[in-house]
Parts: sequence; C-alpha cells; structure tokens
Amino acid sequence: MPIRPQGISLDALSELAVDYNAMRAQAYASIVAGQSDGYTLDGRRVTLETLPASAFEAVDLESTGLGENRINDLREAARQANCACPYGDCLVPSGPNAINELTANPGAEPPCDDPTYDEQNDYCLSSNPAFQVPSALPVVNINAEGTYTICGQSGVIPNTSFTDFDTYRLILSDDFSLQFSVEYDQFGGRFALWYAPVNQACAILGSPLPDCDDLPGYCVVFSRGVFGGFPGLVTQCDDSVLLVDGAGNSDPVGLPAGEYGVFLGAGFANTSCQAWYNATIEVTEIPTGACCVGDSCSITTIGDCVASGGVYRGNDTECSPNPCCNVDLSGADYVEAEQTCDLAQNPDANGGCLLGLAPAIGFEIFEANFSTNPCDVGGTAVITGTFGTSDDFLASSSSGFVLDIDAFQFTLDQRTQITVTVFSNAPFNAFLNQGSDDPNDPIVCGQDITVAGIANGLPCDSGQTMTACLDAGTHYIDIFPALIDGAFQGVACGTPYRIEITCSGTCETGACALPDGTCADGTALPDCVAANGVYFGDNSTCAADAVFCDVCNGASVASFDDVCADLVEDTTNGGCFAVTPAFTDLTPEITGPVLEWCGATGVQILDDGAGGFAGFGDDDWYEFTLTSTQFVTFSVEANADVFISIIPNLGLLTCASIDPDSTITGVLYETCDSEGPAEISACLPAGTHSLLVRGQSRPCGFRY
Repeated sequence: MPIRPQGISLDALSELAVDYNAMRAQAYASIVAGQSDGYTLDGRRVTLETLPASAFEAVDLESTGLGENRINDLREAARQANCACPYGDCLVPSGPNAINELTANPGAEPPCDDPTYDEQNDYCLSSNPAFQVPSALPVVNINAEGTYTICGQSGVIPNTSFTDFDTYRLILSDDFSLQFSVEYDQFGGRFALWYAPVNQACAILGSPLPDCDDLPGYCVVFSRGVFGGFPGLVTQCDDSVLLVDGAGNSDPVGLPAGEYGVFLGAGFANTSCQAWYNATIEVTEIPTGACCVGDSCSITTIGDCVASGGVYRGNDTECSPNPCCNVDLSGADYVEAEQTCDLAQNPDANGGCLLGLAPAIGFEIFEANFSTNPCDVGGTAVITGTFGTSDDFLASSSSGFVLDIDAFQFTLDQRTQITVTVFSNAPFNAFLNQGSDDPNDPIVCGQDITVAGIANGLPCDSGQTMTACLDAGTHYIDIFPALIDGAFQGVACGTPYRIEITCSGTCETGACALPDGTCADGTALPDCVAANGVYFGDNSTCAADAVFCDVCNGASVASFDDVCADLVEDTTNGGCFAVTPAFTDLTPEITGPVLEWCGATGVQILDDGAGGFAGFGDDDWYEFTLTSTQFVTFSVEANADVFISIIPNLGLLTCASIDPDSTITGVLYETCDSEGPAEISACLPAGTHSLLVRGQSRPCGFRY
C-alpha cells in the first residue's frame, strides 16, 4: 500500500516557492522517499513523471536512488503511452514577465470550447482579424534582459473543423536579441514571429503574411509549421530553442525596438481543444564584436559595422591582435565588371548557376585583357572583384536581402590540373566547378558539378587554395561571403577579394567511393565523376581517406523503390514534387512491428521546367496507414547525406491535402555516421501518413 510521503509538508508547499516548477522540485524528494504515487497541487496531479525537465536541476537525482536516466526513461514511456507530454499544463511562473492566455489582461480568452473562445486573439481567420485591433491582444512588454513566458491552449473547436490559433503582441522598448522555444503537449504545433512596421512596407527579413491580404505590412521573421516555415512543426514535448544556425547551434535574432507579433497554435486537426503549450522568450543585449574597415579595427554592433562599410568578424571577437587587412588588388588580368551589391542590380549580373541565370547572363566571362584559357596567360590568371551582403532588418532597399555571388567562366583545351588561390578581406566560400565537356559549348546549370571548394575561407590569410583535375571544356569558379555567426550577414557591399588560377600540369589521382558502397583507388577525378562516384582528393586512398559503407549489406534496392538516375523522372515514389506524383504504399509490406528495406537516393539532375536543368534531392515518399493512434519511429542510415521526415496527413494521401508546413521536424543523417542511424519519432493519429527520404549529397544511386 502507498506510504505517506516523509520530509517536506505538502500543505506548506505554496508558502515555500513562487512558481510551480520550484514547488514540484521541492516535493520531488518526498514523493520518491515515501514511494507515493503522487499528490495534488493547485488542482494539478503531480506524479513521478510529471516534473518538467527544468525542475530536475533543483533535485539531487543520485540521492533518490533512481538517477537521471531512469527518470528520462519513465517520462519517455509516459509520452509514448499517452501520446502527450505527461506534464501537459500551464507551467508559467508568476510575475510581470509571464502571461497565461486564460487570465491575460488585456486579451484574456476562455477555453476553446467556450462560444466566445477566439474573439481576442484569433489571428486572421475571421472577417475582422483580432490583431487589427492591437488593444485586443495580450501583450508581452520586453524592456529588459531576462526570461519571458507565455502559456495557452490550442486545439480543434468541438463540433467544427476550426483550430483555435493564438496571437500575442511583443513590444520591444529597445534593440534586443531574442531566442524562442515552445513546448506543445499534443502531437506538435506551429510558431511564427513577424514584424509590424508602421509604414506598412515589408523589410528585409520577412515576407507578407500569405493568409492576410489586407495586412500587407506584416513581415515574417521566422516560422515553423506555418507561412512556409522549415523544417516543419515544432516537435511535441520538445523545448529546444527554435532559432539555430546551420550547425544546429543557438542563433538568436537581433531585433530593433518596435512591435512584433507571435503566433502559436496546434499543428494537427485532431488536437484536443484544451491542449496546452508553453513558450519561452530569452532576451539579451545585442552583441558586439570586431569590425574591420580596411586594416582598421573597432568594436561595434553588426549593424553599425556594415553601415560604416566594414566586415564584422563575429560576436565577442576582439581587435587585438588586429584581424584586419587590405587585399592586394594589383596586377589583375581581369577586374569584375559588375557594380557593387549596394547598387540596384536585378538580376545579379554574374551570379552564375547558384542564381540559375546561366547561360544567358549568369557568368562573368573573361575577355578584353586575356584569353578565356588561363593556361595561355603565363600559366596564372589573376581576377579581382568585390562582394557583400545586405541584411539590415530595417533597410529601405526594395530588392530585399542581398547575397552577392560572383561567377567567372574559363575554358580548357585538354585535361589539366587547375589550382585556385583566394585572398579576401572577409570570410568567404569559393568553389571550382566542372561545366560542359566542350570548350565551344556553354555551361548548362544543373549539369555542372562542383569538384573542389573552400568552405568558410579565412580572411586576411596568406592565400587558401583548392585544386582539381578538369577535362577539356568550359568551367567556372564562384565566390561569395561565408556565414558569420550562422547567417549571411556582416559584410559590406564592395568588400574586395583576389583570385589566382594556375595551370599545374599532369592530373593527380585518388580514392573514389561508388554508389554500391565500394571504393576504388588510383582514379582521376573526371573518371570518378563519370562513374557517379565521390572523389576524396588527390593522392587519397580508400583505406586512409574515403568515407564509404555498405549500409544494405549487399542487398539490392527494394522492388518498391526506384533506382535514382539523372534525367529520368521518378514515377515510382517521387511524391508531391514529382511531375507525376507517386507514392510507395508500405502498408502491405508491414507484417510485424519492424519493417526494413534498402533504397537508393542522391542529388538528381532533372529538367527544371524553365528550359534548363537543376540538381534536386531525389525524393522517396512512402505512405502507410494506421487504424489507431500509435507511436511511430523512423530511422535511416546511408552512404550519403539524407534528410528524413514524417509527413502527417489526416485524410486521403493526395498532394492537395498535404500541408507542407505540418511535417514532423526533419533530421539530417550524415554519410556513414559512426554514431548510428538518424531517428525521428512521433505520435500519429489513425489515418494515412507519409515518410520522406531526400538525398542531400552525392550523385544518384547511393544507398540507404
């Protein structure tokens, strides 16, 4: 029988703590020590599994005899059994920085099963959107650094097909840096942050809300599961930060003083009406760092740095030692003809294939001062140019966000080893690309192949190089600023660079990983490319340098998957993005709790529908049908980078009925990852759903 908890008196809890999390943390030791099945606090049932994760920090888990892993196992078991967070309620603490939707002033609204449920913050689904009357909305006044919280309810209105969506005003008294997280109790949810400029002119970081044509001035800064947000819904029971950089690190957004809107709402059409969400906003000061204007350094914000014509070296960087320089622009055989990117240019005069503009106007073609073959210019051709970014949130430019990409075309008469050396005043990316196989033919975007590159090249360096063997034909180099603090930002238009192209003679050979999971030594790069392989560099070997694996253990691609091939339409399971939508039905194949199969994917070259070609990740879409709500796990390993996702669909699986915003947050698996498969799990209701595998790297035919 249950033993009465010992230690702290449950009756005294409300006097000993300010917020519910602290109360639960204090009570936790009593629950464990007394072997109780729980207690009731302020109308909420608290059990072993119901503490929010943040409360664990206040408890010595080792002293309980259970340990953190055991607690996490219990919580995950409860989630899978109930398809809901075990602590699904309002976790907002008391205080001026906290809002509970049901008690907010202004803007309090009753639970969504009340007839007046959405007269205060109904987003824009009615003829009179609530946020057209700002005074009707609950407001979060952000006037200092700290943590701000919102909790509320969102779900499907009983006896209707409508979802209770919620909108909140954020008013920033000063420039701040913001980070967001949202924890949804059931299935998952949506999130959006937008800026509402007084002048009704949408600025750099957003686009008009597509569902509110009468509100053209609202600009989406960031979204998940709504307004085209990627990579889909906020995952159920996940309080991870929403704003991250390409490496998955926290990447808060710096915003100027002003008024913003936050949109929150359920992501599934069968979420119960009173399912809870809990949102957190972490507010900090706008960071500063080193700013280089030529070879002069000062400490500024990123906005002030770009305004002064400088290059921002990153948050918290220093001026000692001096990181700045002036690139040598003398002795150029060719000077970029394009104007600097702060001048109106639409389209980019030399954006190359990254902008999809070749062959008509995309490339800067060598001319005037030397031949188009760099081997004819004393063995080395020198190019100088400028690039930059424009990302000021309040910029007045109507052209919007600018990333200046420069592409330079050249020809070779025979197979040649080419070495490219780059010098720059700013961090940069540069790539050497194989184009056509005939010097007289133009480059066709989509049929070009990147054969070497410099990613995140260091500025003010003695020169960074890339080298590759290229066959006779027309090829090109492209260059553009690298990410700074996770985004294309902080590089003033007109920042200079220097490129040197040298003919180095006889081609080298190296290791070539092949689609079937094998590897061949002593292969020249053009021959590896022709075999749809991946080349690991000159003088590399399979044993020491190559990344390859046979994830299918010699098995053939399953009969229900297509074999990915360039210029061949996928009519088997190309899904909603194929010319002819098609899906593979896994339901007949599922004869037990686990189904395994081998598929083929990669980056596929296809007709882009606009008279050219482009590289697309080969999509494999698999559908399956559930007869009841179940917890589903989808895991993948591959000999290429692949993106996987679960796409829930609460009706017949047709492209028209799929909401691309409502995908379960996807996972990227890196080639032959030694840590094991990528995995994604979700509670899914009865109905037909889809699994997606998309090739992110390597040519067509690589296995998963």
